Amino acid sequence: MSIRSSLARFVQSGPTDIAELMEMARDAWRNHGPVVLWLDTINDDWTKQTIINEATRQYGARPKRGKA
Repeated sequence: MSIRSSLARFVQSGPTDIAELMEMARDAWRNHGPVVLWLDTINDDWTKQTIINEATRQYGARPKRGKA
């Protein structure tokens, strides 16, 4: 059973791809100020850990993911 809403026409039907996510991140930064960073794209270990520490301080710890 699917849930119907008057907002349904505004929801994208498929998953957002990485290019769309990056465009949304760029627009958010330029127009509203939040920064979206993908940890996989940060090569410097010190910088990556600093970002993880600050995100954890502001938003809480991320759930642990099991190793496959």
